[in-house]
Amino acid sequence: MLESELDAVYPQAFDRLEELELLPESIGENVMRVLLTRVCQCQNVGNIETARRAIERIPSPYRRSLLPRLIDQSVALDDEWEYRRAVELLLRLEPSLVETYVSKGMTSPNEAVREAARDFQEAKGDITDF
Repeated sequence: MLESELDAVYPQAFDRLEELELLPESIGENVMRVLLTRVCQCQNVGNIETARRAIERIPSPYRRSLLPRLIDQSVALDDEWEYRRAVELLLRLEPSLVETYVSKGMTSPNEAVREAARDFQEAKGDITDF
């Protein structure tokens, strides 16, 4: 299902994730938005893990350049579920971005998000806790 969803954005996008930075920027952004939606909004761990593995295939420098802006635009950071899934993704793939999102979580109007941010801060990036 994920493959079909990505291929609707751009033909064979799923098979070309390692080359995503070579495609037009708008295509890369749209593919990443689809993947972020799956990672952060899905409730089924299989769907979440499939999307995480797909994001892992995207070259790190390109992924790192897109993630902050697209997370800010596409993820409901004041929703505890989406916030936790976004930070878990960063812990796994781009740990250098985690502190930024822990700080954002600490200022959330949602107490559950602030608590999640404290959990991540206390864990100090130990992904095995999540």
